[in-house]
Amino acid sequence: MGDQRTSGIYWAQLKAMLKRNLLLKKRDKRRTMAEVLLPIYTLGVLFLIKVAVPNPNFPELNQPGGAAELFGKFRNGSHTVAVVPNSTEVQVIDFLKTVDVLWENINENQNAKFTPIAWVVYPTIEDLLTAYWMEPNAIPLAVIFKSSDPINGPLSYEIRTNPNLFETPSTVQLYGSPASCRDYKSIWQNVPGVPTPVLPQGLEVEDNCPVNQYYYSGFLALQALMDFTKIRLDAGIETLAIPKIFLELFPKASYTGDWMVIVRVLIPLYTVIALSQFITYLLILIVGEKEQKIKEGMRIMGLYDSVFWLSWFIIYAIFVLLLTIICCTLLFALNIFTNTCFIMVFMLIFMYCLSIIMFGFMLTPFFDKSRTAGILGNFAVTILSLLYFIQVFVRDSSSVALWIVSLISPAGFALAMDKALLMDLAGEGVNISNVWNGPDMPFGGSLIMMAVDVVLYGWIAYYLDSVIPSEHGVKRSPFFCFNPLFWWKSQPVDKIPLPNGESVGSLAGEEGVADFEPVPREMKGKEAIRIVDLHKRFKSFRKPEVKAINGINLTIYEGHVTAILGHNGAGKTTLFNILTGLTAPTSGTAYIFGYDVRNQNEMDQVRRMTGVCPQHDILFDNLSPREHLEFFATVKGIPASKIEEEVSRTLKDVDLSDKANTPATHLSGGQKRKLSVGIAVIGDPKIIILDEPTAGVDPYSRRHMWNVLQNRRHGRVILLTTHFMDEADILADRKAVVSKGNIRCCGSSLFLKNKFGIGYHLTLVLEAAAKEQAITRLVTTHVSKAEKARRHGRELSFILPHNAVDHFASLFSAIETEITNKSKLGISSYGVSMTTLEEVFLHLEKGEDEVEETVDNLSKKIVRNRALSRSLSLQSKSTSYQSLQNEGVNFIENGHDAKGRQTAVNPADMTDDGICLVAGGDVTEIGGLEAISETKSPISGIGLEKIECHPNACQTVLALMKLRCLRMFRDIQKLYFMILLPLLCAALSLYFDNYFQNSNNTSKPLELNGSTYGLMSTVAIHNSSGSDITNFIDQLVDLGVRQTDSYNGNFSALLDFAPHLAAFDVHKFEDGEYSFTVLYNDTFQHSLPVTLNLLSNAIYRLLTPEKVRNGNFEPIRVMAQPFQQTMQPEGINIASTTQTILIGMVLVMVPVSLAIDLVYDRELKTKNQLRVNGLSTTMYFLTYFIVLVAIMSLTCAALIVMMVAFEIPALREWPAIVVFSLLIFFYCPSSILSCSCISYIFDKTDSAQSILPNIATFLGWIPFLMVVLLDVMHVGKTFALVLHCVFSLTNTMYIPYSIVYYIQRVYLLCNVNLACDRLTLASYCTPEIGVLLAGMIINIPLWFVLLRIVDIKKSGGRARDAFNFLRKTTSENNLPESVDVFVGENEDEDVRAERQKVKNFIGSNNVNHPVVMVQDLHKEYKNKLAKGNQYCSCCFKADEPEEKMKVAVKSLSLAVDAGEVFGLLGHNGAGKTTTMKIITAEEAPTSGRVFIGGQSISSNSNSVFQLLGYCPQHDALWKNITVREHIEIYAAIRGVSHGDIGKIVNRYISGLQIQEHADKQVKMCSGGTKRKLSFAMAMVGNPKIVLLDEPSTGMDPRSKRFLWDTILASFQGSKGAILTTHSMEEADALCSRVGITVKGELRCLGSTQHLKNLYGAGYTLELKVRVKEATPLANSGDRHREVIDFVAELFPNSSLEEVFVDRLVFSVPQHSVPSLAKCFMQLEKARIMQGCIEEYSFSQTTLEQVFLKFAQYDEINGE
Repeated sequence: MGDQRTSGIYWAQLKAMLKRNLLLKKRDKRRTMAEVLLPIYTLGVLFLIKVAVPNPNFPELNQPGGAAELFGKFRNGSHTVAVVPNSTEVQVIDFLKTVDVLWENINENQNAKFTPIAWVVYPTIEDLLTAYWMEPNAIPLAVIFKSSDPINGPLSYEIRTNPNLFETPSTVQLYGSPASCRDYKSIWQNVPGVPTPVLPQGLEVEDNCPVNQYYYSGFLALQALMDFTKIRLDAGIETLAIPKIFLELFPKASYTGDWMVIVRVLIPLYTVIALSQFITYLLILIVGEKEQKIKEGMRIMGLYDSVFWLSWFIIYAIFVLLLTIICCTLLFALNIFTNTCFIMVFMLIFMYCLSIIMFGFMLTPFFDKSRTAGILGNFAVTILSLLYFIQVFVRDSSSVALWIVSLISPAGFALAMDKALLMDLAGEGVNISNVWNGPDMPFGGSLIMMAVDVVLYGWIAYYLDSVIPSEHGVKRSPFFCFNPLFWWKSQPVDKIPLPNGESVGSLAGEEGVADFEPVPREMKGKEAIRIVDLHKRFKSFRKPEVKAINGINLTIYEGHVTAILGHNGAGKTTLFNILTGLTAPTSGTAYIFGYDVRNQNEMDQVRRMTGVCPQHDILFDNLSPREHLEFFATVKGIPASKIEEEVSRTLKDVDLSDKANTPATHLSGGQKRKLSVGIAVIGDPKIIILDEPTAGVDPYSRRHMWNVLQNRRHGRVILLTTHFMDEADILADRKAVVSKGNIRCCGSSLFLKNKFGIGYHLTLVLEAAAKEQAITRLVTTHVSKAEKARRHGRELSFILPHNAVDHFASLFSAIETEITNKSKLGISSYGVSMTTLEEVFLHLEKGEDEVEETVDNLSKKIVRNRALSRSLSLQSKSTSYQSLQNEGVNFIENGHDAKGRQTAVNPADMTDDGICLVAGGDVTEIGGLEAISETKSPISGIGLEKIECHPNACQTVLALMKLRCLRMFRDIQKLYFMILLPLLCAALSLYFDNYFQNSNNTSKPLELNGSTYGLMSTVAIHNSSGSDITNFIDQLVDLGVRQTDSYNGNFSALLDFAPHLAAFDVHKFEDGEYSFTVLYNDTFQHSLPVTLNLLSNAIYRLLTPEKVRNGNFEPIRVMAQPFQQTMQPEGINIASTTQTILIGMVLVMVPVSLAIDLVYDRELKTKNQLRVNGLSTTMYFLTYFIVLVAIMSLTCAALIVMMVAFEIPALREWPAIVVFSLLIFFYCPSSILSCSCISYIFDKTDSAQSILPNIATFLGWIPFLMVVLLDVMHVGKTFALVLHCVFSLTNTMYIPYSIVYYIQRVYLLCNVNLACDRLTLASYCTPEIGVLLAGMIINIPLWFVLLRIVDIKKSGGRARDAFNFLRKTTSENNLPESVDVFVGENEDEDVRAERQKVKNFIGSNNVNHPVVMVQDLHKEYKNKLAKGNQYCSCCFKADEPEEKMKVAVKSLSLAVDAGEVFGLLGHNGAGKTTTMKIITAEEAPTSGRVFIGGQSISSNSNSVFQLLGYCPQHDALWKNITVREHIEIYAAIRGVSHGDIGKIVNRYISGLQIQEHADKQVKMCSGGTKRKLSFAMAMVGNPKIVLLDEPSTGMDPRSKRFLWDTILASFQGSKGAILTTHSMEEADALCSRVGITVKGELRCLGSTQHLKNLYGAGYTLELKVRVKEATPLANSGDRHREVIDFVAELFPNSSLEEVFVDRLVFSVPQHSVPSLAKCFMQLEKARIMQGCIEEYSFSQTTLEQVFLKFAQYDEINGE
C-alpha cells in the first residue's frame, strides 16, 4: 500500500513539475524564442552555405556533347584586333594583309558571310596598355609580335585576351578542376532577371569551363589564322587551306568535388554548434534554480530528486525531438544527404541531443553561478567537438582511439556525421545493410556510443550531484556507491540512546540546569522532535574548523510553537538545515516523530510531513501565488480532488486572495514572505519550520500571519527563528536562545524575563519646573536599587529591579499623591513597562562576550545605551531639548561628571551642540548624561564632521573611471571573453587569410607548345582517313609529345586510358587537305591552344621538309597572357570574407559585452543610487563611454598591429590604416550608444548575456552577407548600394563588417587596375566609404537622443523630459500644482497643523527652511489589471467595478527639521516607498511639490541631490568592489576634497566598526555589514537630509542596536532624516516624530509618547498560573477560572486575549486603571496571599499597538 501511495505521489509530482516547467518556459517568452530560433537560424546559415556550394557529385559523361567548328563563333561577329609590331611596321602590316587574304579564302570556300578583321596598330606595348585602360572594352584581342620579321624570319607572337569580356584560363595555373565543363546548371540559372545562357554548337559557354574561353574569345581562330598564314608563306602553297578542325570535349569520369571536403569538415562541426546552442539556456535555468536555492527548497518540501531531473529531461527531450525533426528535414531537403536512410540520421541527431541534455546535467554541479555556467557550457561543447579532428592523426582503421573519443558525445557525433557524409559522397549512404561497415568506426558503433553517452552522462551527473559539495544539501562520500547500504536500504541506523528515555527535562545536561524552564506535566508524552547531543563541524581547506553546532540537547513538543533565537551565525540555520535533511550532523542526531535525520530514507518520510519557509523566498518569478500553491500541494502529496479547496483556504489565510493570479515577480517583499509561509503551511504538515518568516512584512500583516500560525498550532510542531523579539514573545510558547552552537537557555517569555530581565521601566512625564534630584530621591527611598536611566525631553525614566515588585505599590501611591496634590516635584503623569524579550536577548549576548561582567552591570549598560539613544534623537527645536542641552553643558562646564564627580573637560572635545564625545575611553558624556556604550569604544556618530563639499567634474570622472576599471579587471573571465577571445579569433583569421592569399595571382606570358605540360603531354590518335599518318605522329613526337596512343574512335573508350592532353580523330590527311576532330581535355586548362600549336607545327614540318633536314626549322611560337582585370573579379574571396566577418565580430562584440554592464548596473540599482547622490546622467554615461572607447581603442590598436604584423596586403599601407582608424574612431561612439540603447530591452543581466550577442550577430552578419552577395555577383549593384546606405544609417552592427570589406575592396580594385600604381587617401574616397562615415556621424546624435529618452522612460520619467536642457528655465509655475481634493478625510489635528505649517513656510520668505518639505504630494497609477492576470482573466467577474486609478500617495504634506529623525510608518503598500521614490525623483508625482534645503527637486535636480543621502531598501552595491572603495567613490562624487577622502573613509569605517571588513569585496560581506555600508554611503558628503528605507532589515538585534545608536549619534545639528521601517521598536528608538500612513494617506503625526497617550490601547497584563504538582489536570481549569474572575473584578473592562496551559494574557483599557499603585498592590496580594498567581507582568501599550489600531481600522473600513 505504501509503495502504491509513493508511486502515486511520484507521478503526481512529475506531472506538477512538467506543468511548472512548461509554464516557466511559456512565460519567459524572450528566452524560449531565442532557444528555439537560434538553432534554426544557425541551421539556416547551413542552408545558405549549401545553396552557395554546388553539387559535388558529378556523373560520368560518356556521350559526345556535339562538336564546334573552329571558326564557327569567330565568323559570327566583327573583330577588332590590336597589334604591336616588334620593329618595323611594314613587314607586320604585310603579314597581316596575308592573314586577311587567308580569312577571305576560308569564308569564300564556305560561302559564308563574314566581316573583315579590323587591325589597330600601336607602336609600343605601353601605348596599347594606355589605350586598354582608357577604354577596356574597345580591345577584345591583341597580338604582340615577338619576332621582328614574321614573313621571312621565324613567327613568334603573344595573344592577349580581355578578361572583362572573356576570362581565359590563368597563365599561372596549368590545371583546372575535374568538376568544370560538366554543363551543370549554375545557381543563377533559374533566377528571374538573369538571362539563361544559350549553348552554341555544342560548346559550353559558362564561366565554369575556362578552356572554352579560348574558343569564345577568338583566341583559337586568331592563332589558326596566324599559324597557317606563316605555313602558306613558308611552304609557298598559296591555295593551302586551314584544316577543317572540329572541337569536342573529352568524356569525363564521375567525380566528387573536393570543395565538399571543406563542407565535410564544416557540416559536422556546424551541426554540433547548432544543436548544442540550447545547453546555454539549460545551464542558466538549472544552475539559476540552484543559485536561488529553489532546487534545495523543493527538495526540502519533499520533491524527489529524480523528479526534478526527469521533468527537465522530458521537457528538453520534447524540445530536441522537434529540433531533430527540423534539422533532419533541412539536411535532406538541402541534399546534404542524398543516399542515406532518414531514420539513421534522425536517430544519430536525436541521441546526440539527448546526450547534450545529460552533458548539461553533468556540468551543473561544477557551477554555482548561472552566468558562468551559460558562457562556459557552450564553450565546452564547441571545444570538445574539435576532438573529432583526431581522425586526421589516427590512421589505424579499427582504431580504439575513435571509440574512446566517442565517449565525448560532441566529438563522437561529429565523427558519425563525418562518416555518414563520406559514405553519402561515395554514393552508398548509410543504410540498415551497411551500418556496421568499416573502415574506421562503423556508423552503428557511433549510434551505440551515443546511447552509451546518454546513460553514462546521466550516471555521472547523478554521482557528481551527490558528491560535489555545494553550499546546500547533504553531500555523500565519493565512495557512496560501494556502500552496501546504498543498494539495500532496509538496514536501520543505530539509535543513539536517550538517557532515561523520555523528555527534555530528563535529558542529561538539561536536568537541574537553572536556565531551563521545566515543562508542564500536560506536555509529557507529546515529544515530537528530540535533538540528542547534536554536533556539526565545518572543515574547509587550510582554515580552522568551525563548530556551528556544539552539543545541542533539546526536546520540542507537539502543539507548541518553539522559537530558536540567536544572533547571525549562532547556528540557527545550520540546526534547521539538519532537521530538514539539507545538512548531515557530524555526530549526535535528531529524532522527528521517531525518524532519524541521519537516514536518507527516513528523511523522505519526514519531508512528506514537513512544511518549510526558508530564509530566502523560493519562488518562481513567472508563476502566480495560486500556481505556486497548486504546485507545492501536489509535491506534498495532497490528493488532486482536494487541491483546489486547500489552495483557496491557504490564499485566504495568508491574505493573498486578491493577488492570487499576479506573477510572483510583481509581488512586494512582504507579499512574497506571505506566499512562502503559505507554501510552508499548505497541506497541513505535522511539522512547520519557519526561518525568519516575517522579515520585511509590515506589523499588521505580521499579526495576521501570527494568527494563521496560532490557528494551525494544534497537534502540530511549529519551529521558527526570528530577529523580531516581540514575534517570539507573542508567538512562541518556548524560546531557546542559541549562542555559539549551544542552547544558552530555554523557557517561556515570562520565565526568561524574570530570570534574565532587567525589571520594569518607570517613565515620568515632568512639568517645566520639575525637580529632578528630589524625584530621584523619592524613587530611591521606596525602591533602593532603582537606577536613573535617562532624561529625554520632559520624560525621566528609571529602572526598577525585578525583585522589588513588592515595593512598587508604595512607590506608585507616593507618585500618584504627588500628581493629585500638584506638589512641588513637578510630575504630570507616569507609566510603567516591563523588560522586552529583546533586552533579555541582548543581555544573554553580552553575557557571552563579557563573562566577567555581573548581570546587574550588564542590565545597567543596556539601559544606559537606550538612554544614549533617546537623548540623541531629540529635536533641537523643542524647548525642553534646549533646556536639557543648557543644563547639561552648564553641568559639565562646572566641572562635574554625571555622577557629580569633579572632572576636567577639554573644550576641544566639545561638539557644536555642547555634546562631549570623549574618545578612547568607554564613557560618552552627552548633555549631562552618562552612557556606557555596548562596545569598548564609544559609539560615535558618522557624518558629523564639518567638511566642505565642492563637487567637481574632474574628480567625479576619475572616481568613476577607477570604479569601472576595478570592476572590469576583477572580472577576469569577462575581460577574457570580451577582449582576448575575439582578438584570438581575429589573429587566427588573419593568419589563415595570409596563408590563403600568398599564392601569387599576377599573370605572366605562358608559351603554349608540346612541352607546356611536360611529361603529361600525351595524345591519343584514331585514324579514320585511310591514309598513312605515321609521319604526322613522328612530327608530333618531335614537337614534344611524350607519348602517343591509338584508340578505336569510340568516345567513351578514352576513359579507359591514362589521362591524355587531347585526342585526334583524323578524318582526312592528304595533299594539303586535312580534317580533324580534336577532343581536348579541359582539366589541362590550356589544352586547346597547345593542341592547335602542335597541329600547326606538325603540318608546318610536313610541308617544309628541307628546312627540317637542314636543321634550320624554327617552330611557330605562341604565347598567351590575359590583360589585367580592370574591374572587381566576380565571386567571393572566401579568405578575405572570413577575415572580414571575424574582424567585424571583434568590433561588434566589444561594445555588446560592455553594454551588458549597463544592464547589470540597472539590475543592482547602482545607477539610480549614483543619480540620487548627485551624479548627472551625462556624467554617468560619459565615464562609461571613456572607458569603453579606451577598451575599443586598445582592441583596434591591437587589430591594426596584427594586420601590420601579418602583412595583410589590403590593410598594411598607411592610407588604409588611416582610413580604418578614422572610421573606427566614429564607429566607437555610435556603436556604444546603440548597444546601450538596445540594452534597455533587458532587465536581467543573464538574459542580456545570452540574447544580446545573438542579436548583434543577426543584425551584423545577415545584412552584410546580403550586401556582399549582391555586390560581388554584379547583380543589382545599385540595389547593393541602396541597401548599404540604409544599413549604414540604421544599423551600427552592420558597420564594422562593411568598414573592413570596403577598405579591402579598394585594395582589390587597385590590384587589378594597372593605372593604379599606389593607393593614396583619395583612393579611399569611394561613395560606399563616404556613406559609412556619414551614417556614423548621423548615428551619434540620433542614438544619443534615443538613449536619453529610453533612460528617462526606464527611470519613470516622461519622454519629453529628455529635452529639458533645451528649455532655458523651468519655472516653478510649470510644476503640477497641489490638489486639495482629498485633504482631511481621515486626518487628525496634528496632520492638519503640519499641512498648514508647510503652506505657511512655502508662502513666506523664511531663510530657515526645514530640510525637507513635501507639499500636497499626490501620486496615482493607472490601475492596469495586474500583469499576471492576463493568465487568468476569467478569474475576474464581469460585474466587478474596476477602479480606474490607484492612489499610492494621497495629498501628503510634511516638514522635516534639521536634527530630526522622522519615521514614516505604514503597512506594505501604504505608499512609503512611493514617497521615497518621488523625493529621489525616481518617479514623477501626479501633483504636489518637494523641496530639499529650500530648492524644488524638479527644477534643479542635480544640485538638490547634492543635499540628499539615500539608503535604499535593497543594498545597491557592486559585488566586486570593496567596502572602502565604495565609500571613497561616493565621497569623491559628493565633492569631498581629495585630501580629506582618506580621513573620512577611515572615520566612517571605524565609526561603523567594520574595520575587519574594510578591504573585503562586498560579495564576501554579511548582510549586516552591507546595511552598514549602505548607511555610510548615504551619510557621506554632508547631506542635509538622509532617506533611510528600512535600514536594519535582516540584522540580528545586536547589530541592529549598534546601527541604531550610530544613526542616533549621527543626526544632530543641521541634518534631518526620513526613516521607513516595519519595526515599531526601531521607530520608537530612533524617531523624534512619527507619522502613520494608511492607503497613502497620513493619518496621525507626533512623538511616540504623544501617539501612545492619544491612541494607546491601555495596558497588557500577563499572568502565569501556579499549578500544584498533586493537582490533576482537571483542576487547572478551575484555577484559570479563579484567576479570570479575579482580573475581571480588578479591571472591569479587561478582556482575555490568549490562553495557553498556564499562561494568561489580558488586555486592560486605559480607563480601567485609575491607579497603578492600586493595581500592583492587588496583584502582589494575589501572588502572596491567594497563591494562584506564580508570576505577573503589567506594562503599557507599545507603539506597535498604536500602529495596529490604524491598520485594523483601515481593514474594517476597507471591507
